[in-house]
Amino acid sequence: MKLGLMILMLVLSATLQTTEPPTTVITAQNIAQLQPDVAFEFADLPTEITIDSGWFTLSPNGQYAALVRREGGLLIYDLHTGETDTFTLRSEGGDPATVLDARFDQTSAQVAAIHTDGIDFFASVHSVFADTITLDYPEDRGLPVRVWFDADAPYLWFESMPIEPDDPFEVIRLPLPEAEDQTLIAIPNTAEQETTAFVRIGRIPAPYAITSTPEGLVRLWDLQTGEVISEVELPTVPVFGRINENTGMQLTWRDPLSESLQLLDFATGENREIATIGGDYIQALMLTSAADVILAVHIGEEAIVRAWISESGEVIDLGPYRMCNRVPDMVQLSQDGTTLVIGCDLGLEVWRIGDPNAQNE
Repeated sequence: MKLGLMILMLVLSATLQTTEPPTTVITAQNIAQLQPDVAFEFADLPTEITIDSGWFTLSPNGQYAALVRREGGLLIYDLHTGETDTFTLRSEGGDPATVLDARFDQTSAQVAAIHTDGIDFFASVHSVFADTITLDYPEDRGLPVRVWFDADAPYLWFESMPIEPDDPFEVIRLPLPEAEDQTLIAIPNTAEQETTAFVRIGRIPAPYAITSTPEGLVRLWDLQTGEVISEVELPTVPVFGRINENTGMQLTWRDPLSESLQLLDFATGENREIATIGGDYIQALMLTSAADVILAVHIGEEAIVRAWISESGEVIDLGPYRMCNRVPDMVQLSQDGTTLVIGCDLGLEVWRIGDPNAQNE
């Protein structure tokens, strides 16, 4: 009897250790249950780890968030368990290597970062809760400002800015050690070199880029090929927005005066006004993975989370997020549509779909 009980306990223990915590995709049907789930306070970290900003990059599955350490390198939170992983990189002189950008791969198991010691640039690839490798960035290829993993092969991609006025805007492909082809490739950054563009929308995750002419001709670019994926004529310039990170084919955006909230489908060319917002500035916009809900965080002077149903325009106020000493430094919705994370100077707040019955107990 005791032996059977021990075997049962071992089986249950193994199941608990290997089963991922349940996550629910945010949709128009359950959006009213989106609520704060857990918060991570930077003040609770060990004294040898300092986080100065709520800027982070979020893994596609919503499990990990990586933040920049003052001491160099990254700190990674497991948003399910609260465990942390970290690594530091320093220059030959011992100074912290500043992180300029970071991004997870599609498996959510690795994160790449751009570092500088003030003189040279280099990259790191860190396997979560495992090892770190470093790669030299080519000295003659400009200033790297963004990094991402190739979706299909062992390469890192970088968007680089010119250091000298006559240097080109480029997109760089750097092979990882396991790549069969170890050739470095540099191609023109056609989105940045577009002479008719008036604005490039920020916070659009690579390999996508979105530009607009003064007349409202909006182009969706693939930085890795330099090609225009789609172009659509809009009634005004979309100066601020966020792409659907699951499909890459829808854009929620607001006009320069923040009078209205719009939804553009690059695949069909259709653009619809979803709601009027009365001139309120929105700090962060996001689209759910099915593009059926538009999420907004910090509207005007209000520290709130709000949602609009794309089909009907119905607005749903989801309540306040945890106040900080300033507006959020970063807000992201995971690519799989399960996890909303709000980062500020004090910490991270994670929102997920809750149990509607639990609120009434």
